[in-house]
Amino acid sequence: MPSGQENIKLNKENYPQLVLVIKDKDDNQRECLKIMKNLTHENVLGVYFWEEVENEPYILVHVEPYTESVSKIVANAKFLVERMTELVPSPAFQETVVLWSNASWKIISLWEPLLSGHLKRKSLQTMKLQLKDHEFFWDSNMKKIFFAYDVPQIFKNDAVKQKFQESSSMPSLPWTTSWKPGVIPDELMKHMLIYRGEHGLAPYDAYNVEEFLRFISGMYSHENELRQKIPGLVLDAVVQEMYPCLWYDLKKAMRDAKEEADNAMAVDN
Repeated sequence: MPSGQENIKLNKENYPQLVLVIKDKDDNQRECLKIMKNLTHENVLGVYFWEEVENEPYILVHVEPYTESVSKIVANAKFLVERMTELVPSPAFQETVVLWSNASWKIISLWEPLLSGHLKRKSLQTMKLQLKDHEFFWDSNMKKIFFAYDVPQIFKNDAVKQKFQESSSMPSLPWTTSWKPGVIPDELMKHMLIYRGEHGLAPYDAYNVEEFLRFISGMYSHENELRQKIPGLVLDAVVQEMYPCLWYDLKKAMRDAKEEADNAMAVDN
């Protein structure tokens, strides 16, 4: 977190240094650094200067003194963390974001007549929806819809699967070995294999990323049936405990693949 100190007069060597990894020296990252350099705010980490490192894929950024890293703050903020799984964000935090965005919009609506010359209702509504719909704040129901209905559409999409394989959520192959042993995980795998057998399908191919996605998607699709067979099952908690960022990384892979395809089409036209 930024220290909030002002008028800091230190030599270059005294500034805390952060290593910012830049893919192909992305110009967008430089624009972000310029904003951080020009914007002075107690909640924004100030950047004083940066220097590129020759033949290296990163920029060395010199920032204002800061009090604590975000990871430590999150670890100590119990409200952000799910008590059972110790994962972030907790359902309570997700719910608060939704309630806050709704309340904020209502407050803004009350003030709108006075601010009509300075606010655009459409832009504010768009911001609210973007915040609520961002996958970071998805609750278990939204994840279920995503895995059960959206993911099957990309089973054969090689571009999305390639992007996903580059993410941290891609399990090592064979992916069945990353399915942690335990009563509920074992029961889930058992019942999914029984289902495949009853419908004339072969066991999962543990060396195929598409089969991994089919396994995850299938569990969400048949969650109600699985609950009848496995008392106390909370599927989303089980999946998130094993793959904490699976829904996030997979959604990002889908978005990035679509963006690349759209850009390629624009170039062709």
